[in-house]
Amino acid sequence: MKPNNVNTNSHYENEVDLRKLFISLVAKKIFIVVFTAILTLFGILYTFTLTPIYSAASSFKSTNDQSLYAINELQFLNETKESLQEKFIDLLLSPKLQLEVFDEGSFLTGLSPEVIENINSGFTGSISVTAPIIRTDAKFRVGELLEPNYIVTIEGENSDVISKYLLALVSTAKIETIDQLNFLNNLQAEIQINSISSKVKFLTAKEKSRRLVKIAKIKETVNENIRQIENQIERARFSAEQKRLNEIVILTEAAKLAGSLGIIENNFITITPTETTNISFNFSLSDEDDFPDWYVYGQKALNQRIQLIENRASEEPFIEGLVNLKVQLDEAKNNNVLKTLENRQDDSLFINEIVDLNIQRQIIAENMGAIMPNTDVVQVLRNAELTTIIANKINIVFLTLIFSFFVSILFALIMIILKPDEKASS
Repeated sequence: MKPNNVNTNSHYENEVDLRKLFISLVAKKIFIVVFTAILTLFGILYTFTLTPIYSAASSFKSTNDQSLYAINELQFLNETKESLQEKFIDLLLSPKLQLEVFDEGSFLTGLSPEVIENINSGFTGSISVTAPIIRTDAKFRVGELLEPNYIVTIEGENSDVISKYLLALVSTAKIETIDQLNFLNNLQAEIQINSISSKVKFLTAKEKSRRLVKIAKIKETVNENIRQIENQIERARFSAEQKRLNEIVILTEAAKLAGSLGIIENNFITITPTETTNISFNFSLSDEDDFPDWYVYGQKALNQRIQLIENRASEEPFIEGLVNLKVQLDEAKNNNVLKTLENRQDDSLFINEIVDLNIQRQIIAENMGAIMPNTDVVQVLRNAELTTIIANKINIVFLTLIFSFFVSILFALIMIILKPDEKASS
């Protein structure tokens, strides 16, 4: 029974102590209220010294069908509303573009030195894009298209500067998005054109190689023909020269024979019988044989003939078929097909595939085009609407109130410990 009594007494004493403490704090209520009020007043006064913070916001949504169609009219673009919106948001949040817009817009004059010094973390660092919040609500009927909006915001002390800057940033981001699309389209067009040009060069080089091979084969055939014709001409000349020498020998022997027989002059009249002549011949000739040259021409004519043959400058006029051989040789040396192939300057004109490729290249070059600058990549609904941020002041006052209240209680407890309240003790 004694332990239970001890516990009961201990519990009772704790209740008495807490009650005394509470009574002591109540006794210090005036101090607590005054102390809390004074600190809160200081907090309120502090908020009046704070520079007001402004927020500028612009809202936008995806582009319309007409603008999307105009953009995708370029031959190498296949954009969607979502892809255009993503490109636009990426540029809005690009630190490089943000600084470029800041430098080009001359916004330094409206900002404090501290903000300018910390431009990346302070001024442009406050730029944010808020994605839409999709809510499920009974009033949103099934099948009804609800397109939420994006919001880009910036905060700063100078309302005029942040609003103008946000306007410039949104406008520049739209222009840069169009420039990027034009660049991508032109880049793809250049890649296609370069690809076609490389293919044309390959086909041209291939055709040139074929032409050179054909020229080499024709030259080989022509040279062989020239050698054969020249050999035929040389053989014909050699044969004619041998015939000339043989003819000189034969005529020389005939002239000597005619001289030994005393036949000096020709006997054309003698061997041409007429009605008044009756000449008999003692030659033993058959019907097929002719009169011998020494008898027909005589020594004098034969010697002249020998002299003419010996003094002959060339045998070519007397070579049968030499003219035809020379004509063939000239044709071989001046082969028109070979000359045409050798003088060809552009092999691409003879390749049908290159004609089609050049047409494709011309079509691509003519249709490169560009997106009009006034084309909307997104639809801007609100442009840099300003609001004053007061949440910070309210938070400061509220936190000051809570803090001062607890501090006053702490001080009251310290005072109670150091100097107990006499009334509370009685």
